[in-house]
Amino acid sequence: MSYQQKLRGQPPQHWNAYRPTYGPPAHTAPPYHEEPLEEGIPYPNSAPLNRRRSQTVKRNKPDRDEEQLPQLWDTELDDLMGRTSRAYDVVVNYERDSEGGQRWSREDIALIRDLGKYIWDDLRAMKKWQRTVAEQGDVDEDTMRQIFDDADKMHAYCSEIQATIREKEYAGGFVVDTQGNLAVAHGFRDERGQQLPGRSILRPESSDWSETDPSSARRRSRPQGRPVRKQNAGR
Repeated sequence: MSYQQKLRGQPPQHWNAYRPTYGPPAHTAPPYHEEPLEEGIPYPNSAPLNRRRSQTVKRNKPDRDEEQLPQLWDTELDDLMGRTSRAYDVVVNYERDSEGGQRWSREDIALIRDLGKYIWDDLRAMKKWQRTVAEQGDVDEDTMRQIFDDADKMHAYCSEIQATIREKEYAGGFVVDTQGNLAVAHGFRDERGQQLPGRSILRPESSDWSETDPSSARRRSRPQGRPVRKQNAGR
């Protein structure tokens, strides 16, 4: 018996004894290895894979710089600055976010935008004062006097911005709050003349907004020019 006849008489190794297949042998994938194999073994999937996501989770805690900043003025001013910046953002973005709302007209929005255009620079300047004192420690009397003067100017500036926002605010309708929700404003009535519940973020009923009263804001004389001066870290 020749060699070819001998091969023909034997089934291929990949055949199933009970149900032989006439197709080509299946190509099995090479084994996967966590670590790269020795050189010379052509396994393309043997290289270690980089993780797509980091396994370290960042803790939700305040920044260290924020924790160590000294309190140079009353905490009421911090609250006022935060509310004013949020209310200012609501107004300047109102035309974009309100979908046709008429809470403030375009002219009033432009007026408020121009009035509060220094709010973010002044907030950064106040924060810079805190960092300067935190780095230098004790400061001289002139520096503290300038800090208190800038704090008074910032209080007057925020009060004037909020007073203008409330003055230009339309008496009826809805207002977008700082979380993007719609709140019913004071003075809004339905078709039957019934007073609707709710309140505007710019017309609060609580007493902690007393500093935003227009009369008290106008009693404070606002300095001319920039309300907060830029300071040098070396002073």
